Amino acid sequence: MEINTTLILCAGMGKRLNPITLTIPKPLIKLKNLTMLESCITMNIEMGIKKIFINTFHLGDQISDFIKKKKFPIDIQIVEDGEIILDTGGGILNMINKSQDHNFLIFNPDTIWNKSYIDEIKRMKNF
Repeated sequence: MEINTTLILCAGMGKRLNPITLTIPKPLIKLKNLTMLESCITMNIEMGIKKIFINTFHLGDQISDFIKKKKFPIDIQIVEDGEIILDTGGGILNMINKSQDHNFLIFNPDTIWNKSYIDEIKRMKNF
């Protein structure tokens, strides 16, 4: 089974990191001059993923602006939760309704991803 699509969950409020996340969405917090979202996107590119969906809600305009400015070499589509936050399940269902893909991976950008995970994810995809 080939998996070419991922959803990166970026809608959350990041309450545990207040007051930082009152003005910066958690996925855009930097570690060593790299945002957590950028690290996650880069890993997806290195895995050969072809399309990324990113769901947004809290400070979603900052995430959209970040994606536009970075010009990543991959198809990235922003999927807004809408008037209310949809939580994890709702965000996934929202992406399913906007995509033709039946097989996809889901990522949380607040995980510190490194290259060693790529082999693990490839093994999981092949399983």
